[in-house]
Amino acid sequence: MSLSVKRLVIGVAAGGLVLGLAGFALYTQASLNSSERALREIETSFRDHDGTRLAYYLNTDAVTQQVSDQGVDWLSAQHDEGSLAALLAEVPGAEQGATDSAARVLALKSALAEKGGKGIAMALSSGTADSADIAVRLLAAFAGMPPLDVIFAGDHLELSEVGAAKGTGTDRVIPLVLHDRELNIPITIGVGVHHQGSRWQVSGIDGLEHTLATLDNAQQEHLIVANRPIETRLQDLVAIGTPDIAKTAHGRYRTDVRMRLRIDNKGSETVRGIDLALSARSADDEHAQVLHVDGPIPAGQAVMAEWSFDERGRGTSRTASMLLHPDDLMLRARRIVVDSAGVADTVRLFKSYRALRRRNL
Repeated sequence: MSLSVKRLVIGVAAGGLVLGLAGFALYTQASLNSSERALREIETSFRDHDGTRLAYYLNTDAVTQQVSDQGVDWLSAQHDEGSLAALLAEVPGAEQGATDSAARVLALKSALAEKGGKGIAMALSSGTADSADIAVRLLAAFAGMPPLDVIFAGDHLELSEVGAAKGTGTDRVIPLVLHDRELNIPITIGVGVHHQGSRWQVSGIDGLEHTLATLDNAQQEHLIVANRPIETRLQDLVAIGTPDIAKTAHGRYRTDVRMRLRIDNKGSETVRGIDLALSARSADDEHAQVLHVDGPIPAGQAVMAEWSFDERGRGTSRTASMLLHPDDLMLRARRIVVDSAGVADTVRLFKSYRALRRRNL
């Protein structure tokens, strides 16, 4: 091969390599630009309340399943039996056929995720094309997604701010700042966006457990403020004495823990019934043991109430164990029924934020 031919071959090969690298660079840049453009479109869909565009990028099944899984687990960790019972009522028969507790939980989560998916689909497809209307429907669908519906308890959410996507690689988080109208606090939701295949998808909520804990703290503070004047009235009605606790053995296999308690009627009306909340000082009122006292207790008079709990009995051992640590006990009136001119008047603390919201709805 002549020198000129060799030079020609080398030149063609070099030119081909340069063109190939240039083509790859242009392809890569185009892919990156397309990827970043898609990411910006997701951000814009939130800002513009564009339900149609958001529906294209939304992995509804992934979002609703994650929210259902983590939400149910969080409520279970909080021992929030009332909220879990409310969820079961939303999907009756979901646990039918489950063979054990783990299978029942999985069945519940699956049913709740399916219900949440239907709500989101309806919010994205129904209503008018007005952006404000779409925003209202999307936020209502989010707050109505099980189990968020029982956690938010009917609160109204408003979109305050959409932040820029954070993170690198295939996973980003778009922060949405919402305003809870009833609690009057900002709630930041991290929208998890994942790049899979040829496009980005909204695939979950980042830091959901932290968001739920923040919401729960705000709800508890709101509940304390709402209950404060009611507690004052309850304390004006009755005085609760110091509990007298004793153990009584019944043979070798049973021991009862007995509690006697003096209750004085401080008011001017007859007390028909009292519900007392018994708990450890470190526990919240949501999980207190409720003790009932029957009336009547005439004005200015007192009664001695007495309860007995089997130390090993199913359903009573926890209470018996609490009574064995009297220095850590807390007793307070939760509900009092008085006879007001022949009509029953009930003074009752709100047991949970959900109960407070139901009263105000």
